[in-house]
Amino acid sequence: MPPVTDLHVMSRAEFQRRRDALVGFARDAVMVFLVIILVLGPGVFAFTPSLVSRHFIVVLPVLALAGAMLLLLVFLANQTRLRALGLACPACGTPMVKLLYDRGIYTSVFLSGGRCTRCKQPLVEDRATAGIPVAPGQLAGRTPDSSQQFVQVRDRLQRGTRRQYVFTIFCVALATAAAWLASRSLFASGASLLAVTGPWLLSFALIVVVLIVSARSWGNRARALGLVCRECGILLVGGGGDAVGHAVLQLGTCPHCGASVWRHNTSSADRSSLPSP
Repeated sequence: MPPVTDLHVMSRAEFQRRRDALVGFARDAVMVFLVIILVLGPGVFAFTPSLVSRHFIVVLPVLALAGAMLLLLVFLANQTRLRALGLACPACGTPMVKLLYDRGIYTSVFLSGGRCTRCKQPLVEDRATAGIPVAPGQLAGRTPDSSQQFVQVRDRLQRGTRRQYVFTIFCVALATAAAWLASRSLFASGASLLAVTGPWLLSFALIVVVLIVSARSWGNRARALGLVCRECGILLVGGGGDAVGHAVLQLGTCPHCGASVWRHNTSSADRSSLPSP
């Protein structure tokens, strides 16, 4: 066993305070992004009409690229703020939480009994609270009884997720193409600048809705397949590279409440022979 570094362990109250601070920062960052996007498009058309008329086909992709760069800046700002708040493991850099956007903006915990899911360093006292609870009355499938069943069910979820990614990319491409064709036709017909930018705003709104629905669908499918803890209802999958599922396979316990996941515990030797996620 590797030596355990003597690290400061946060209290659960301090951990929650830092999570709330991260959520507040992320909300402000997203709001700034939306305001810039809603002002940038109409502003370009309103203040540079001659440029737009001469290079209309060039201007639209440039605006789309500017939006993508702004979105990347929002992501980088959120990650920088996460590390500044001390919400990443100081030993290996693995985030303790992940920002999610499917039901507003909130954080989901990626810890195993208060320890880092990668290097197992203690980070938060005892068992960190919060996560993604199962809503009252929301049905969940039967939790796998063994690590082998867990791997099989998780693979089913991942195959469905890949198909969902293909569908989401198709919807985004279709919305972008439709907005480009509609705005080009409106511009050629001499429509107002507001009317020309309308299809792009509608396309952006549609893409956001598709991404939110896709994220919610993933969680619902995971619960329907039974990839939730019997005791606390927290999802047993998720995180970068499925860090949560990997921790469940390695420890055989729920990362949230520490309850045993398998009805018949699998030996550590058996778990070590399982394929990595």
